[in-house]
Formats: sequence, C-alpha cells, structure tokens
Amino acid sequence: MSLTDRYVIWRAERTLRRSARTERERLRREMAAYSTPAHRADLLATFDRYPDEVTARYRAELSRQTVSTLGKRNRFGTRPHHLR
Repeated sequence: MSLTDRYVIWRAERTLRRSARTERERLRREMAAYSTPAHRADLLATFDRYPDEVTARYRAELSRQTVSTLGKRNRFGTRPHHLR
C-alpha cells in the first residue's frame, strides 16, 4: 500500500470519526431537553413502540444522562427539585 493510499484512508477515517462525534453531540443535546422524570418516562414509552435495534442508541444516551443527573447537586448541596 502506497503512502498516498494510506493518507486517503486516514483522511476518510478521520472524516467518519468527526461525523460520528458530531452526531453523538447532537443526540446528547436533543436528549438533554428531556430533563424531568416525567419527560423521560414519556420518551421511553415512545421508544417501546419501536424495535430495540432502532432505539438502542437513544435509550443508551438517555440512561447515561439519567445516571449522570442523579448525582448532581445544586449550590446548596441538595438535589434539584425536579430530581427528588
């Protein structure tokens, strides 16, 4: 494999990685809008209508955000009201 071929492959892989990262960031921003337990429950109920193969990525991101939110405290050392 020539150096030119390797360079083309490297650039293509880099472009794919950037695209995937951009998509993950977009998904995180969209899922962050569902900040209350009620909103999350509604979203999960919607996901239940579709096959797991379709919603797996969304479910994983939602659960990741839920877990990271559960440990958050406000400036007074208590959990935010909507997370109690």
